[in-house]
Amino acid sequence: MAAEVAIGLNLPLDLIVTKKIGAPFNPELAIGSVDPNGKATVDKRAKEMLNISPRYLQTTVPTITAEIKRQLELYRGHTDYSKLTQQTALIVDDGIATGQTVIAAVQFLKTLDAERIVVATPVIAPATLNRLCEIADEVRYVLCQEQFSAVGQFYQDFSPVNDNEVLRTLQSIK
Repeated sequence: MAAEVAIGLNLPLDLIVTKKIGAPFNPELAIGSVDPNGKATVDKRAKEMLNISPRYLQTTVPTITAEIKRQLELYRGHTDYSKLTQQTALIVDDGIATGQTVIAAVQFLKTLDAERIVVATPVIAPATLNRLCEIADEVRYVLCQEQFSAVGQFYQDFSPVNDNEVLRTLQSIK
């Protein structure tokens, strides 16, 4: 999706890989996220409600960080980022449920001194929209419905994108 937006707006494309920290009993339920620097952010309410142990986080976060580094090396050839001083960063996501990974991306871009951070997505959960509006300069979306249960409900096919598909897409826009 980000590639199509970059092509349509004639903008350069780069990737920020963030990963969710899934709940121990349900890896798809995001209780937090990890950014490209390995910085973990955990939703305090979710941690308390689900009784997430510090040990779980201590063992999970390094594994997630290693996968982020692997993907960055594979997709970009390196893991470092340049400063974005006086630039607008546009984060494109295929859909935002809990917002954990997008929040990590926004916070990461702030460390790169982006002048403005805009988040764009076709679908977003209402509570997440409110949270993102607090930390991003602008949030653009198509649908924000109260009956939001998962991003996949808005797609006919919401299968994960594998490494080969990402690499093919990146090659096609160079």
